[in-house]
Amino acid sequence: MESISQPFISIIIPTYNVESYIARCLDSCINQTLHDIEILVIDDCGSDDSIAIAQRYADRASRIRIIHNEKNLGTIGSRIEGIKAAEGRYIAFLDADDYLKPKTCEKMFQLFTNSTLAPTHTLIDLKTTESAPDIIHFKSHYTANKQTKMIAKLTHYTRYALPTRFSKAPLHNEQIAYNFFLNSKQFPKFTIWDKCYKTTLVKQTLPLIENFIPLRLTMAEDMLKFFVISAFAKSYVSVDSRLYVYCLNDSSITQNPQAKQKKISDMCHIIKALHTLSKELESHNMLIPTIAQVMSKNLTALIILESRHSLMHGGGGYSRISTQLYIAFCDYATILARFFALYANDRDSSSAYAPCRIWAYPSTQDSKIHAHCSLTILALLHIVIAILESLPYLYPYAYLYPKPRQSQTLNLFNLIILKAHQCL
Repeated sequence: MESISQPFISIIIPTYNVESYIARCLDSCINQTLHDIEILVIDDCGSDDSIAIAQRYADRASRIRIIHNEKNLGTIGSRIEGIKAAEGRYIAFLDADDYLKPKTCEKMFQLFTNSTLAPTHTLIDLKTTESAPDIIHFKSHYTANKQTKMIAKLTHYTRYALPTRFSKAPLHNEQIAYNFFLNSKQFPKFTIWDKCYKTTLVKQTLPLIENFIPLRLTMAEDMLKFFVISAFAKSYVSVDSRLYVYCLNDSSITQNPQAKQKKISDMCHIIKALHTLSKELESHNMLIPTIAQVMSKNLTALIILESRHSLMHGGGGYSRISTQLYIAFCDYATILARFFALYANDRDSSSAYAPCRIWAYPSTQDSKIHAHCSLTILALLHIVIAILESLPYLYPYAYLYPKPRQSQTLNLFNLIILKAHQCL
């Protein structure tokens, strides 16, 4: 059995129906090269064997503690229960379907000590809590499960693998909130799992976010927490390493097309909460009202976009402009493939074509060439569409209120296609 006295980091893991991933997650924690950690598994009353698996780990390692919720509280409520129980100097949040690189905690520790780790990996020469930074930011590695469809992977990578306002230089006071919420052309990255926080700082935020537990937020709840944390934070440092592995899980509530109405409802609650909290937090950070206004504007745009997609596609599918572009590009693919088939043969095949809009292949060889080219081009088009579908979530306000030039560009596409058909 293992024992520790004063854990350096408390890793909080909300756990709900993740029996396929929880072992991988816990393995990544107990195999950390820094041993002075505690692992808090929050049982959110799931119906599978997740907690039974976690209990077997806890029986072998005293660093693992299982905290049982009396009822299902959702991610935000489970994280709050973990914060209350945390005894470490710092807190890190880990989703049960993700995992950590082996040296994650060690690299965190090295920021606070002037000497190297002892062979036993115990805490030595730790700076005082007052002088230690409030937030440590590290980079993430994004991956997807093997069963995830290619289009979902592409959309996922496009949406999440863009810059997360990672700052190599230390930040102080208002600089922290400005960097994450205002200093970004894209919709800001407000994730909390790619950072480590001073425990006293996070516990200071509890009175402000506990009121939102009954809402069981599943969308943008990270924004709400980090909005409050950034208002209180006084210092920020970073580790230029990819330490957190974020895994795209198709069964996640945020990835489920059928959960759009819940996502819309959550974003509405977040908008109200931002304005309510900004009045209480303005005294801590003068940028908070501006941040609340900017975030509300972007969330409102996302709500309208989600509503349009739900009405048009029954909860899924491509957006209007992406659909029109896809049709346009498919016409281009057909035209290009026909020309490839036409010029692939040395002989003149024009006489073999039927005088109608359906293309008649002059030979079996031409047919194979046409089919091969079409599949290749259409595969590339799917990649383009995956990127197009991600753009509204990266630039929601700009997408919702496009400039006139964008409509002119779409009309130009259609005109070119019409002329191309007339030439055939």
